[in-house]
Amino acid sequence: EPSQGIFIARLSHRVLAVAALLLIVAMLLSGIGARPRRSADLVQTSALLLVTLLLALLGRWSARSHLPAISLGNLLGGFLLLALCVRLAAPGSIRAHGVMRTWVWIAAVLVLLQVGLGGMVSATYSALSCTTLPDCWSIAQTQSWAALDPWRAPALAHGGAANAAGAPVQLLHRVGAIAVLLCCLPLAITMRRRDKRAAALLLGCLLVQAMVGPIMSALGFPMALALLHNVLGVSTLALVARWL
Repeated sequence: EPSQGIFIARLSHRVLAVAALLLIVAMLLSGIGARPRRSADLVQTSALLLVTLLLALLGRWSARSHLPAISLGNLLGGFLLLALCVRLAAPGSIRAHGVMRTWVWIAAVLVLLQVGLGGMVSATYSALSCTTLPDCWSIAQTQSWAALDPWRAPALAHGGAANAAGAPVQLLHRVGAIAVLLCCLPLAITMRRRDKRAAALLLGCLLVQAMVGPIMSALGFPMALALLHNVLGVSTLALVARWL
């Protein structure tokens, strides 16, 4: 039986989801009736509505399913919602062009993939499978890569014991973190000339995230740091999306 805290969290989540859906529908109707009509805003608001409806469908299975695919869909959908909201809220923000735009797209894809890998770490109970990159590499060599299959229920569904089978997922997530830093740090430094505030925020998110990850692993993944880890991740995606 779920605890009272879990029940309250689920109820709050559903209330907020309904409120968000009503607001998005209102935004879409307002955009359709606006003169002059902004086609780009209508497209993005329609995308918001589509993602929200897909998340509502996923919600029917979220509480009962142990499949990583369900958790992954919820996580990526939520991150995409925020990224779209940021673009709608800042229509006049600086957009990248030419080679820089390609760089921003690569960064956005890398961050989204990294978010997906982070979701897989959580959904497969792999957070405690290893503690350092060499440790993850060593343990991953003895495990199957089947843990990366989002349609395969994890072997360890409950409890806080280390799940060695998840080491390959942890390994890819840690390598992904390095790839994101190598791509996004130079991007943020370069974009400081054109969008100083957003670039500074992106730099801050990346540097704090680089410190939070190892600390979180060393302390056994406390909930407060895990939440901060997610907030920094979604903030990174939203800031990069500003420049698309």
